[in-house]
This record gives sequence, C-alpha cells and structure tokens, in this order.
Amino acid sequence: MPQNECVKMSGPTPALAPGIAGLATRPPGFVLLSSWTGKTHAAREMPGPCCNTTFWDRPRSIKRLTQTKRSRSMDVQAVNVVIGGEAGQGLVTVGQLLAKSLVRSGFEILVSQSYMSRIRGGHNTFTIRCGVGPILAPREGVDLLIALDRETIAIHAQELAPGASTIVDVALFEGVEISCASCLKVPFNDISKPRYHNVVALGAAGALLGLDRTILLVAVESLFGKKHPEVTEENRRALDVAYDWTASQNLTGFRLPVRQPAPQRLMMNGNEAIALGAMAAGVKFCAFYPMTPSTTVALTLAAQARSQGLVVEQAEDEIA
Repeated sequence: MPQNECVKMSGPTPALAPGIAGLATRPPGFVLLSSWTGKTHAAREMPGPCCNTTFWDRPRSIKRLTQTKRSRSMDVQAVNVVIGGEAGQGLVTVGQLLAKSLVRSGFEILVSQSYMSRIRGGHNTFTIRCGVGPILAPREGVDLLIALDRETIAIHAQELAPGASTIVDVALFEGVEISCASCLKVPFNDISKPRYHNVVALGAAGALLGLDRTILLVAVESLFGKKHPEVTEENRRALDVAYDWTASQNLTGFRLPVRQPAPQRLMMNGNEAIALGAMAAGVKFCAFYPMTPSTTVALTLAAQARSQGLVVEQAEDEIA
C-alpha cells in the first residue's frame, strides 16, 4: 500500500531547549509535516514549547502564462507540481531539491509523497504545492507534471489542470504520440549522462517556474558537495544546461512571482520535528526497527546521539 506524508511550511522558528540549541541556526520560518491518508488531512494549529505553527490557506498572486510570447495573468491559489517515476530514478531527490529551492526562494510549500514498498520499479510520486502565502492542504489538479517514465503520463494526464505543462524525456517517448497538456520534450541524453537525469529534470522545472538559478545550484551543492568533486561538477553542469535549454523554449507554465530570497530558511519534515521535540523533552533512549514511515524519527535521533548523549538501538526484528 502506498504511504503518504505531507510537509507543511509556515510559522516561526521553534524555540530550542538549551540542550539542543546547536541543532539549528534558528532562521525565520520552519517546516512541519503532518500525516495524511487519501484525502484526509490531519493538519491543525499546534502550539507548544518546540513549535508555534498555524496552518492557513489562500496564497496569492501566481501568474499563469500562455505558450506565446505575450502573457496574460490569472490569479490562482497555488501551483501544484507532481514528479512521477519508478523507485530508483531519483524522483525524491528532485522533489527535495525543488522543495528546498522553493523555500529558499521565499515560498510556502506543502509536500506529499506516495511510494510503493519496492526498492526498484513501481509508480511513485512526489507532490509539491507552493504559493506566496501559507498553505493548508494538498489539492487535486496538476499544474506542472514531471514525468520520469511513461507510466506517469498514463496515470496523471487526466489530472492536468487547464494551462498545465508537462516535462518529459524525449527519448522515452520517441515514436509515441503524447496526448497531454503543453509538453516540454527535454533531450535528457543530450544534456547529461543517465545518472544525472534527475538533476536535468530539476533544472527544467526550475526554469519553467522562474526560480533563480543560483538558489537551485546552492541546493544541489549542499546535497552533493560531500561527494567527489567530479560528481558535483557533473550535477552543476546538468542543471545549468537543462536550465538554459528550457529557458530558450517558448513553452511556459505557472510562473511564480519574484519573492525575497530566504537563503537560511530552515526546512524539516514532520519526523525530524518529532525527533527535535523528543530531544527537547529530554528523551535519552530510543529502540526501533526500521519500518516506513517512522524510520527517519530514529535516524534523526541517531544523527544527534553523540552530541546530545542519546542511546539509539536498532532491534534485530519487528518484535524484538
């Protein structure tokens, strides 16, 4: 069964307990993730010692552009971006980098993930709803669809909103007629090696949404910077070329307005917030077995175990 999670972006930085004051730099704004299944969303106001978050809706002033050089503006509540593909294609990496870039660009976001219990294959999605004001919940309808495989088009084409755009790898659909909304056929293989195709998708999406290239590059470097220099450079090049190629096309979609950048804005998901709250409350021991979707609570605690004096023990099976 697919598992679903939502990421919420709003509210002031949580006041950290003295014992964990070093866990974050305390910039303005943080992210809270709340679980949801299907169409039921459990988000609500959650004041407390570790966070003070209220959920709102009705973001404003997103401009929808036509495919011609002349554009017309239309107010919409938010832009809904769906990234679809198989497990192992790096769609979560694309989603996380795009989400961070949107947050650092000054936008509010809400992320939902749906994934199969498979290491490879299956159909998985990473959905980002973003806008200029706080967002309450996910919504139906796709404004930008990033398809990393054919199945994504087959499944989500009917969900495309009027004026929506689609990003696809032209090689995957060679000789195949694509009957969906404005389709940007990106030459992934000409831009980079297959292992960097997810970053190509990020560059294309960033250009289509009007995000600043520098913010995208910083997000990529923060993720891949610890790897070999040549890997980081290949990722930079893939993003640069994809961004330039997309910007040179006439196709435009839901272009976001320019916001005040927030380069130090803190972003965390709900499980990370749970771990942060547990440490603030004085938790010193955690025993767990890695099962979705709670694994990252324990992993976050484990990452801070040495500095915070925690003991984190992984059991040998589910009933140990």
